[in-house]
Amino acid sequence: MFDFFTHYPSRILHVGGTALGACILFAGFFLLPILTVHPLPFPRKVGKIEEFRSLPPLLPQELEPRAFSFDPAQLEELILLSLCPRRPDDPRSTAMAHIQIKGSNQSRQISLPGKIGLAFNDRGDLCFREEDDRFWLELKEEGKQFFASLFLDAEGTLQSKQIRKAAANPIVKKMEDLFQEEPFQVLARARWLGVDLVCKAGLGAVVQKVEVGLAPLDIPEGGRLYWDGSGWGKTEVHASPLVQVHGASLQSLEIDVWDGLGERHMRVAVPLAAAPPSNRVKAEEWFSSVRIRSDKQISCLLEKQCLILREGDWVLKENGRWRPLRKEEDKQQVIQGKRLGELILLESIDAKRRCIQGQLILANRIHGFPFTLPLASKGENKLSDRNSRARGGQ
Repeated sequence: MFDFFTHYPSRILHVGGTALGACILFAGFFLLPILTVHPLPFPRKVGKIEEFRSLPPLLPQELEPRAFSFDPAQLEELILLSLCPRRPDDPRSTAMAHIQIKGSNQSRQISLPGKIGLAFNDRGDLCFREEDDRFWLELKEEGKQFFASLFLDAEGTLQSKQIRKAAANPIVKKMEDLFQEEPFQVLARARWLGVDLVCKAGLGAVVQKVEVGLAPLDIPEGGRLYWDGSGWGKTEVHASPLVQVHGASLQSLEIDVWDGLGERHMRVAVPLAAAPPSNRVKAEEWFSSVRIRSDKQISCLLEKQCLILREGDWVLKENGRWRPLRKEEDKQQVIQGKRLGELILLESIDAKRRCIQGQLILANRIHGFPFTLPLASKGENKLSDRNSRARGGQ
């Protein structure tokens, strides 16, 4: 061997380099799995401080973005917290928190108390992370407030920051954002028709008319709908998907939606579908020759039909004729939908101001028009009397 290198000294560098490269390659083969594993903090030293130090050096290497800048004081503004209502028909249901990162579409829902992982992306934006062992948020409910604790495990030291935030109302989503299962996709096609004006006038109750599928449903404020396996209805079904009316605005009806287990909640806005008639109904086109008979009574022609009406009367149009409804059972039949038609509510007779006031409600019960009509003058009253006598003489 040595004689070989003695006769060929130029080969020494070539053979040595080859041997050294083989050794490096062999060593790298065994060291590669060790070098690619994320460093684990051990032993862990737990400590708590009032405020974070500068965050970039505290972040684990895989969470540290290339251009990172984040002020921990901004955390209270970046994380939006809302309290989801418990499922109303299950006293054992737990409170849930809806968590959203401001300025993004990212949101999560967790049971309380609970925790959720956080991270920073390459742009330095806060985002959610499936793992919650390095940088996470813990939440619990205290009355109408959230007590939030932010934890950061950096180089074996656990840092923390505590925040108190008021529990905001749930974020209102659009119908297309509903859960993807069949019951909710059926619900996503629902239309809000409006408020039942007859129930509001007769009962003083707010009843919403909602069309789900082909079935119009009357749901009072706070009323519920249940999924029975084939459709949504008012019959209670235990542990089924549930809807409860929350409230209405001018353009939408807000409803709370829970899944069958009560583990997911969403508040969505059902858009108003029923537009008012293009031509406003005018009471003066229906009424004529309105004159006072006493402080609480008038006579009038209603679409050429002579009537004597009292303050508070309901007048229903059935089969082409107007009929005053003075019995309570007659009004209840209208309220219950057993008798349908256009309805006039004579709300007041003002003898001093010489006018009457009331409301016209169309047969669909969701469109109404208030009216104020003057009483006929004395000359018009005399002319009306002559015409009445003339018709009587014929």
